[in-house]
Amino acid sequence: MVQKLFLIQRRSRSYGGAASGGGNAGGGGGGGGGGGAGTSYDTYPPMPTAHNSTITSEDVLNYQRALIAAECTDSSYGERKLPDGLTPETGGKPTRSIIITTWRSGSTFLGDILNALPGNYYHYEPLLDFDIVQIRGPPNDSVALHNLRHLLHCDYSEMENYLEFGRTHNYLFSHNTRLWQQCVRFPQFCYEPRFLGAYCRLFPRQSMKVVRLRAALVTPLLEDER
Repeated sequence: MVQKLFLIQRRSRSYGGAASGGGNAGGGGGGGGGGGAGTSYDTYPPMPTAHNSTITSEDVLNYQRALIAAECTDSSYGERKLPDGLTPETGGKPTRSIIITTWRSGSTFLGDILNALPGNYYHYEPLLDFDIVQIRGPPNDSVALHNLRHLLHCDYSEMENYLEFGRTHNYLFSHNTRLWQQCVRFPQFCYEPRFLGAYCRLFPRQSMKVVRLRAALVTPLLEDER
């Protein structure tokens, strides 16, 4: 399942710990073209009107699908279309990158770098609803892995605690810039499991940053072939 696993070891009390282990954080189409806060959408397709009561979730999905195609134009994918072999909605398998670390390791910066890659969907701190804990084993490890696996497969069912936490803690979703842009415009869809699952499945890349789970516990995710 996971193509890139980043393990960041804390080396000091300041940010900027070195990344070690699988993968190049800037790989495959970095540089220009990301969908972060600095991206201009001037040449992108017309945006649905937020105050239009006839807007449906399918309208938002179609708009985002077009945005991703435009975003990937100048990336390593090389064509102005969605890379079907990597998008779950077309039966493809996305490139998935997971950062496993602890607090104050520089992981927020690395996570933002990964999120700047074209067509990336960012699962930011998906265990925030567990509070300030370091999960090392039972009883929380099975629930934590269940949640991570569901998110990596764009499955928001059985994620009630996660979604309820997101309703009152915007930062759970706001780091996922491509999702949050639509949440701000169309909040009626933002916490609906079916919409979130369909939205996530549009993207050829996924990244995830986790600081509340020990690296030794993620082996089942690495062995998952889906």
